[in-house]
Amino acid sequence: RLRPSDTDVELHTYTRDMCIKLEEETEINSWTENGGLFVACNKERLDEYKRLWTLGRYFGVESRMLTPAETKEVYPILNVDDIYGAMHSPTDGTIDPAGVVNAYKR
Repeated sequence: RLRPSDTDVELHTYTRDMCIKLEEETEINSWTENGGLFVACNKERLDEYKRLWTLGRYFGVESRMLTPAETKEVYPILNVDDIYGAMHSPTDGTIDPAGVVNAYKR
């Protein structure tokens, strides 16, 4: 749900909440909360993720900045030898468009 603009963050949050509510009402899953891991392979990207993290905090999106060692704890198979860090957003996920349509059909 973390995106460069506040409008995008709000839209993604609204959509996530809508999918969760649809599942409660229809028992049709359209949202999978699998988390997001944004890996920074250079300092500029790490700075961008820090900015997104700050924006996310403002909008109440759960996330945290990780060192390479902490990134390895979250995703053990990742080679962290050449990364600067990462941002982890455990409440990120994916939407199944067919699930949304089927839920609205009910």
